[in-house]
Amino acid sequence: EEEEEEQEAPASPAKAAASAVELAAMGKWLADVGVPVDSCAGYASLLDNAGLSHIDQIKAAAPNSTALCNAGLKRGHAALVATSIEEGRAAVDDKGYITSFLISLVIGEKAARTYAPTLVAAHGTLDALRASATSPSGLEALGLKKGHAALLLAALPNAIKDEVIVEEDVPPCDFGPTRPTRRGPSALTFPLDVQLPIFD
Repeated sequence: EEEEEEQEAPASPAKAAASAVELAAMGKWLADVGVPVDSCAGYASLLDNAGLSHIDQIKAAAPNSTALCNAGLKRGHAALVATSIEEGRAAVDDKGYITSFLISLVIGEKAARTYAPTLVAAHGTLDALRASATSPSGLEALGLKKGHAALLLAALPNAIKDEVIVEEDVPPCDFGPTRPTRRGPSALTFPLDVQLPIFD
């Protein structure tokens, strides 16, 4: 029997390098994270070489600072990038949790998705929102409609549901001496126009 010749496995196609536009977008994102501008272009190329050519890819992969250091980023810059990715993922999760919570309160999905980012910015997490002592005016100040605010307040155990409206004291006003009370036929008599105080 003839020996079968071992066939070499076909080489996997090389990964296409990121375009100049993609590298520029990555560099801008790194600058927004806090990486010095003069390092961003070089880091974008290093991340591209590591297989992270797009911002969505690096956010989905969520590399830690060690992995970013291995890709060539300096330790401090790697920590900045890793922290930003982690915080971004947490914010997305919190927004999703609060959106689902609002929908469960029979607040419409469209309104829930509109309110969620504002509530995340104001309270951070769903647990913090549930524990907050917010009030009707506080929620309305965040842009919630009065009916939606009432639905949310009913589900928050520490919420201030009935705000006390403090009425301001109206200062007394002096209208001058009162007219003497007249009875009988004299009550039907009136002074002449020239006798009125406006002509004094």
